[in-house]
Amino acid sequence: MINEKVTRRCRKGARTIALIEALTWEAAQHGVHDIAVERRQLFANKYEEAAALAERFSELAPLTPKPRRIWDKEPLKTTYFEAAALALAVIDGPAEV
Repeated sequence: MINEKVTRRCRKGARTIALIEALTWEAAQHGVHDIAVERRQLFANKYEEAAALAERFSELAPLTPKPRRIWDKEPLKTTYFEAAALALAVIDGPAEV
């Protein structure tokens, strides 16, 4: 299991942090290998990150979210790209995407 390392610089909300901590605890209880990765901000925003990941992995291209207007909800598809970025941080090292 790969998750985001919760640090002081982390901008996650309290509910999300509690969820990450609960998943980490459950993984430890059931012998699941857990890797916590500190996410580095390599792009101006998550939409630029998604576009870069879609270029690298053409299978993700149809899922690339369009930048939202301020009053729109965040597209659920962004979670796919956040997961891909965490996986690549483990595979490539944290400095590349």
